[in-house]
Amino acid sequence: MLPHSRPEPPSRRAVLSTAAWAVPAFVVSVPLPAWAAASAAAPVTVSTPGDQIPPSGEVWLTVRALSAEGTPVVGASVSLSGPQGARFGAADGTTDGTGAYSTFFDLAQPSATPGSTVTVTAVVGGRSGAVALTVVGPWGSCSAG
Repeated sequence: MLPHSRPEPPSRRAVLSTAAWAVPAFVVSVPLPAWAAASAAAPVTVSTPGDQIPPSGEVWLTVRALSAEGTPVVGASVSLSGPQGARFGAADGTTDGTGAYSTFFDLAQPSATPGSTVTVTAVVGGRSGAVALTVVGPWGSCSAG
């Protein structure tokens, strides 16, 4: 008789990855806490200086993609999305030798309320990361990070 063995349950990463693809797109645009972008399950981070954004005016936005082992993901396609009406210097690009992709981001919402948050999401090679950016006062009031 052959011994009976129990199959291994799916890993947490496999469950989260499957769940992420099953969630409707409108849920992904819900503001997330800043720490969510840096979790072990999502090694894609998105940031601006101080994780802040003025209602109108360009700021530098950086996406960084790392493998599960912590090494840079080089040459991967990047796709950015943000609030309706927001503008990116280039919403699509490729990670460099350090696993980073940078472009300008303009919320383009002069009536945005200071203290509110907006979410920017990056998809890199099928994995995603997001950041909740805090809207600050007029242009020039963002901290340098």
